[in-house]
Amino acid sequence: MADIWAWQTTNTKLASCLGLLKLPLRTQVTQDARSGGVITQFFVGDQSIGGGRVYARDFILAAWKKGTLEVQEPLHPFLQGLRAEHNYDMLLDAQKQGRRIRLVGVAGSHAAEYRDGEELPEMLNASMVFQLADLSLVAALGTLGIPCIKKEWNGKHHLYTLPVEGHALKQRDGSIARYNGLNLAVRAEPGSSRLQLEDRDPDHPLVSAYGTRQIHGQILRHLKEERRLMLVRPQGTGRSAIITDSPSHRVEDIVARHFKT
Repeated sequence: MADIWAWQTTNTKLASCLGLLKLPLRTQVTQDARSGGVITQFFVGDQSIGGGRVYARDFILAAWKKGTLEVQEPLHPFLQGLRAEHNYDMLLDAQKQGRRIRLVGVAGSHAAEYRDGEELPEMLNASMVFQLADLSLVAALGTLGIPCIKKEWNGKHHLYTLPVEGHALKQRDGSIARYNGLNLAVRAEPGSSRLQLEDRDPDHPLVSAYGTRQIHGQILRHLKEERRLMLVRPQGTGRSAIITDSPSHRVEDIVARHFKT
């Protein structure tokens, strides 16, 4: 029987996108005791779990690399996750480095991603705008053509201004329309990270985009608590051993004998 955990990646963003599809994830953090270098590996199961639509890891990855996934399902949850991750990085760079970015249509203009350049005047001068303090949600809304047109620091956190209606894009039914970001961004309840949209339209492309960013955050929190494995490579022995970051005395003795023999 094939090992369902045979595939792994060190890319946190890719792991988050696959996790969105309910593909099971296992993590392993290994530190080289000699160099101090750390490698984080994500082992991804071969098939989704937990009910709903079934996703096969190898099929998704192959279709993505060939470009057929975008052609057949331009708003596929996996693709929306990748776009949200890309947008987040671009927005963060713009926030920290002053990079000038704008939204452009992708996937036959069913979706949008940030690229270098200046946003269109009609977006920058929109008469109806709203503000968010959640950069992940701003990145997710960007996948649906709603750009961030202003960033400001209020002394506690950043606030992002967006036009209520973004660029015109192809909708899921094939029509051309503008998404209403104000309606899409409504929370399920005050202070909640959940969107009302998750309950009324769980298959909406914003849900998958924003969900990927939430999974990314969950993974980072998990990694802070993950026990590390230590790769021990004493110079001059040509041998190595992997132990936990706090091994028992018995394990230490076994490793010591391993390097002496």
